[in-house]
Amino acid sequence: MAKIRRKTHRRKRPIAVTIIALLLVGEVLLRLYWVCQAVLDLDLFGKGLPWPLWEAGGLIPAGIELGVAAFRLLWALVGLAVLIGLLRMRRWSWVALVVWVGFSLALGILHYFYRSAWTFGVSDYAVMAADMLLAFALNQSDVQRIYGIRRDDVEPIR
Repeated sequence: MAKIRRKTHRRKRPIAVTIIALLLVGEVLLRLYWVCQAVLDLDLFGKGLPWPLWEAGGLIPAGIELGVAAFRLLWALVGLAVLIGLLRMRRWSWVALVVWVGFSLALGILHYFYRSAWTFGVSDYAVMAADMLLAFALNQSDVQRIYGIRRDDVEPIR
């Protein structure tokens, strides 16, 4: 009987949390798409790792693409960890996602203005749009209350 009561008293996830989680899922999927695209472009399964990755002038284009793909894969894995925390409504996940969005937007803007290594595509615009929506959603006072960032019981500073 006690197990039945515990299940019925579980907190229901607010719709704002679900929307934020869906945006984050979209971003993680886009980053995984970029990694898969890089693996297919470099034909890593057929040819293996391109070697050498470094020449006298610096990284070769395949080395740059491989490094960016590795960074994006790491970024996607961090995104999955943050997504789990968001769905469990943990305070650290809100903070991590705010940092994620700020960093991702800054990288996206720098990539847009200084796109010398690779082109700026439709998926880059999609990530920047999702980051912008996430920034607005995360800064809503209701969302901050859900994650324990903002409290109503504190008196305003005079």
